[in-house]
Amino acid sequence: MWESSFAVVNMLTKRQCIKYLLVCAIFYTFIYVLWKKLKTVPCRINHSKLNRNGLRKEYYLIHNTTKQLTEVGNYIFNGNISELEYDSVQSRPTNSEDMPYLWSISKMCGEYNLRTPLVKRHYLHSPNNTSMYCWIRKVASTSFIKLFSDMRNQSISKDYHKEIDVLSPKTIGELEDLIKDNKVFKFLVIRHPFHRIVSSYRDRIEDNTKYTAQAWIYARKIFHLTRPGIFYKNGTTVSLLKRIFHNDKRLKLVPTFKEFVTWLLQEPTSNDDVHWDSYYSHCSVCNVKYNFVMKLEDYSNQIIDFIFLKMGMTKNQFFMPSLEKTRNGSTDYYRTCRYFKDLTQETIFKLYQRYNIDFQIFNYTHENYLKCAH
Repeated sequence: MWESSFAVVNMLTKRQCIKYLLVCAIFYTFIYVLWKKLKTVPCRINHSKLNRNGLRKEYYLIHNTTKQLTEVGNYIFNGNISELEYDSVQSRPTNSEDMPYLWSISKMCGEYNLRTPLVKRHYLHSPNNTSMYCWIRKVASTSFIKLFSDMRNQSISKDYHKEIDVLSPKTIGELEDLIKDNKVFKFLVIRHPFHRIVSSYRDRIEDNTKYTAQAWIYARKIFHLTRPGIFYKNGTTVSLLKRIFHNDKRLKLVPTFKEFVTWLLQEPTSNDDVHWDSYYSHCSVCNVKYNFVMKLEDYSNQIIDFIFLKMGMTKNQFFMPSLEKTRNGSTDYYRTCRYFKDLTQETIFKLYQRYNIDFQIFNYTHENYLKCAH
């Protein structure tokens, strides 16, 4: 009898233990799921598709922001840094002023301890529109110079150097005040670094139908490296100039793209012309907290509308020409690849390394261009 009673009690105890364990398991599962939902870690979804150039086009959707205090150069990004949200269907900015590149800029500036001087002529300012733009040659700069000229009621001229002097801040002190002013909308426009290099070569070196300062200055330097033999023929400077240039200073003997790249790779970056200098140094990204960065590859009417909105105006007030139209045709992936076919993969990789910081900050890749090599 005692053994029978003990067996019954033992069975009841086992059942109670099983029920207790099940309840605990359900409770802890609920707590874990709730904790995961409340966890405030940015969630990044990366949607990729091929754009018209055959390259990956990425859209970032940021659900949260992270508190961060990072010293970057002479500037401090403080507090919640929200990132620009892109509508992956319509490919346009939605409801924030900052872009994912802010995180890359913060990381790279701190990692490389970058220090780049401010150059006031690299910035255009419109007081009435509380906006400031960093112009970069061969990245739709002419269109935006014209826009800022119209906003300042200045008559655009063919001498863009004079135009820039009028539109730029008068002093470094004024530029620094604009940088610190959170009410000023600050933006820049970029493109794939390889596209810009080819575009600069085509426009400033290869096109010998016109005189360019770059052809006049750099052709001789390029030939000194790639064709030194021409400097020893006939022995006089006059005959050399006549061999390379027409009487109006246009190029008679044009360096190839391969020669241009060979020369560029051995030049120190401190000597770079504004047509092929680095974005991060030209626009002092470690000193300026930009509100918007537009990639020319992503250019659309919606993005231009967004920029106009941030400047407090509409396209009905000012004419904005198409940024993709150029006299000799746009320099896209396929045209760039045609120029790269004369390079080796090793040379292309060295060119990537030269502009590595720009590639990393602005999320560009170089792998597809290695396929272009002969």
